[in-house]
Amino acid sequence: MDMAQFLRQLNSQHYHTHTVKFFDDALSVLGLTDHPKAAKLRQLAWEHGHAEGFHNVWFYLQEFSELLKD
Repeated sequence: MDMAQFLRQLNSQHYHTHTVKFFDDALSVLGLTDHPKAAKLRQLAWEHGHAEGFHNVWFYLQEFSELLKD
């Protein structure tokens, strides 16, 4: 493995770790950590918002989470 491949792999692992932490924290704040539809909420928010950054994903998490609350 050359240095460029190593750095790409490291960046990918770092990004994945932060993405998982982001969703864990966000769902906790929204009170939906153990909700049966939490995975679908993550998927939809990511699909709609990731191109613009985590702030947009957070926006969609908040918006779509209203559908899951009583």
